[in-house]
Parts: sequence; C-alpha cells; structure tokens
Amino acid sequence: MDGSLLTLIDLPDEVLLLILKNLDNIEVLYLIIDLNKRFNKLVHDSIFTNHLTMIRCSSNGSFDRLDEQIHDRFCSQILPSIHHNIKWLDVECSSMKDVLLCTSYSNLSGLGFHNIEKNIALCLFTDETPLTHIFQDKISSLVIDVVECESSNCLYLLDGRFDSLEKVFLDICQISTPEIVNNKKELPKLKAFSLYSDRPTFQYNELIVPLLHRLVNLEELDLRLVVHCEKRFVDGYNLKHNIINHLFKLNKFQFNIRSCLYLNDQVHLLSNEDCQHSFNDFKNNKIISRVDYFQNSKHGQCHIYSYPYRAKTYEYITNNFPDGLFKYVREVSLNDNRPFEHEFFVKIAKSFPFMEELTIYNRTPQKNKSYEQSKYDNQH
Repeated sequence: MDGSLLTLIDLPDEVLLLILKNLDNIEVLYLIIDLNKRFNKLVHDSIFTNHLTMIRCSSNGSFDRLDEQIHDRFCSQILPSIHHNIKWLDVECSSMKDVLLCTSYSNLSGLGFHNIEKNIALCLFTDETPLTHIFQDKISSLVIDVVECESSNCLYLLDGRFDSLEKVFLDICQISTPEIVNNKKELPKLKAFSLYSDRPTFQYNELIVPLLHRLVNLEELDLRLVVHCEKRFVDGYNLKHNIINHLFKLNKFQFNIRSCLYLNDQVHLLSNEDCQHSFNDFKNNKIISRVDYFQNSKHGQCHIYSYPYRAKTYEYITNNFPDGLFKYVREVSLNDNRPFEHEFFVKIAKSFPFMEELTIYNRTPQKNKSYEQSKYDNQH
C-alpha cells in the first residue's frame, strides 16, 4: 500500500478522481479518509459519499453484513464525518439500526433494505421507533428487495403514515393479508411503485387492486406477480378495468403476471387468441401472452408480460412458448404434459442465450427420434 500511495501522490487530482471512481466507494473511504488533507478532501467529494452501499454482495447474489472492523469504523467515525453528504443508504437487516442511528442524516432521501426479516419488518413498519421517524420525515424513495417472511409486513408502509414516499420498490416473499392495514387513505405523493413477488398470492383482488386504487397520482407501475384466480385469468381486460382506468396519470406500466386457475367446469375458457386480443388497446407496449391448460391436473395458467422481458427467471414454459429474445434471463424452467422435442430445445437455446440454469418438469418421452437416429448414423 505504501508504494502505491507514493505513486498516487504524484498524480493530479483529476487523474486521482478518475482512478478512485472505478473502485468501491466503501473501500475508498475506509482506506483513504483521514490519511492526509489532500486525500481527505478528495474522498469527501459527492462521488464517494452521495450513495453508500453498506453491504457486502456474495458470489451467489445474497447480501451480507460488512466485516466487523469496517462496520465499526464507519459507524463510529466515517459516517458521522460525511453524514451531510449522504443522500442514499443501502443497508442489510443486522446492521441497519447501527448505521441509521449512529448519526443524523440531514440530506438522506433514499433507503435500500436488504435481507430484512419478519420481526424486524413488523417493528420497523408498525411501531413507533426512532427508525420510523426517518421514514416519516425524510425518505422519499425506498427499496426493499428481499423480505424473508410469509406475509405482507412491507405493505404497512403504505397504510398512510409514511406519506412522504414518492418511489417504492418492494420485492417480497409472499403477499398475504396483513392483520391491519388502512386500505382507504390515498397516497398522493407516490409517483412510482414496483411490487415483485415470486410466490403465488390469493390476494390480488382483495389487497393488491385496492392498494393501487389509493395511488391516485401514480405515474410509473411495475408488477411481477403470481396470482391464483377463482374464475378468470388476469388478462388485458382485467388490467384495464381494475388498474389502468383508475390511475389517470399512469404513463408507464410494465408487468409480468402469471395467473393460475383451477378448472371447475367453466363454460368459457380463455384461448391464446382471446388473451392476446384483450391487449389491443395497449398502444404503448408490446405485450406477449400465452394460455395453457393441463387436463390431467385440472388447472390452467395464463402468462402475460410487457416486452422486453426484464426478469432474471422465466418459469413454467410449455410447448406453447411464443419465441423471443430474453437476454436478462438466467434461470429457466420447463413444464408440460406433452413431450419436449429437439426443435423445442433449439428454440429455447436461441431465446435464452445467457441461460445459466435449466429445470425440466416432464415425464413424457419424445416422439420424434429422427435427430437422435441421424446423429447415431453419422457417428457410425
């Protein structure tokens, strides 16, 4: 480190800033702050202090606490010295109390919570705590991208108490009915809202739709949901009737919704053509839809999404897969009662060029053996 510093000292400030900007700002602050007056002035620049990510990302994509020595020094020394510059903080569950209460953040407007647990969420979003006042008084943008619990604790955020929020992103484990949520008070300041949940919910009509109706000035909406339906799938008519017609200022609507339906002698079953036709009035988006029925298990599914598809996973693909290029997808699962032939796998490989994991649910043998036979003949 000493030899490196001797070299760095000889460089002009402009070059030093270019170098330091390409490094992790947490490491830069930890190693260089208070080293000398010149370096101290450089690392107090807003480039390094506006947005701090107080977490360590592991190789599997999970979020972990910073090393104890780094964490302790930030809470005791570094954060109090740069608190007035910080506008956004990313923290994980076990360290957020230490980080948020070690100093006052006069210009803090955004927070990201990671790996938050059920008991912490309940305390944070329902009780009057010092952390609660941070939400109420300062925070306009909030990201909660992992919640390890099986309820909608995070939806307490939208019960009307945290009325300064303008942007909210929630990626939660499962959406179920919370015990008490004020579902009547409007939230006129909220302009952008994202709600992601990978597990099936039965609360689309009872909880999600009424919640969206309260966001009267919403301009941007992003939904990624798995919905269990009683009578009809979620299609274009449903989105227009339940959501779009109630949000007059909405100008950007992205969605990825897979709805499931048990077959109980319904008179009319939605077809692929019917579903795609339901989006004819969606002028500003390219919408992809597919409908599948599984008579053996007496259920059906309808998958609708705005294109381009931005999720990292694409689940339960059948032979009804509509093609396309999905460059963000890393995990794919296939599920069908019909066999997956060779041509289908060729299509999957072309559609998901960056796929890292493939899961197949299928016990039906292939009918077309011509490719395997020709391969055998060429080898012999």
